[in-house]
Amino acid sequence: MITRQIKSEKQAPLKTDPTRTKTVYTFKYLDEAGNIVGKKLSEQCLHLKIPPVAWEVKIFPEAEKVLATWKDEKGRDQKLYSDNHKNGAKKRKFVRCKELIEKLPDLEEALRVGMSSDYWKDQEAAFILWIVKETGFRVGGTTDTKADTKAYGVSTLLCRHVRLLKNEGVRFCFIGKKGVLNRKTTQDQITYMIVRAQRISAYKTRLFNISSAYCLQYLKRIAGDFQIKDL
Repeated sequence: MITRQIKSEKQAPLKTDPTRTKTVYTFKYLDEAGNIVGKKLSEQCLHLKIPPVAWEVKIFPEAEKVLATWKDEKGRDQKLYSDNHKNGAKKRKFVRCKELIEKLPDLEEALRVGMSSDYWKDQEAAFILWIVKETGFRVGGTTDTKADTKAYGVSTLLCRHVRLLKNEGVRFCFIGKKGVLNRKTTQDQITYMIVRAQRISAYKTRLFNISSAYCLQYLKRIAGDFQIKDL
């Protein structure tokens, strides 16, 4: 393991606006014994895509999966994966999606059955997965990501994020991951029925009340070893 420490920092003018400055850092890389690593290994570490403003940087140059870990400005844990791992993950996702296409009719039927379940959690999981399938939205989660703008996904949508249209369509409008505005209209009749049913209760502010973790458990139970993002 190699750690990165700040060697020096100075203010330099911006190329686009010389009246403003930015902080430029230089780093030193230490092995586990606290000694500065050689030039070749130092350059290898330097070329990794680790932001200048990162803390508790740990580098694993020979690792097959995670090449580096650090904490960002907001204290969030970050990881840098190797190209081999990322390419392998893409290939595995491609295989899963191909299998899911073949199983899609069975999955849709299972979701329709789930929507009529007497167990409310299974029913809501089926609702959420159907909307993810139809819209391509992320499922979302309740973990605080410390982002400047709160992000939503299907499982955390508020009633104000959806609008029922006169032609039995549904219009979605909400801030998603990385602050991206998600705006989409669907004419899917089942999605319309789901949203209308979930909005009937006037006291509700959220459309759904289950976690994305439960949705994943439910998906694996009815369809096998898939991820929600495969939908």
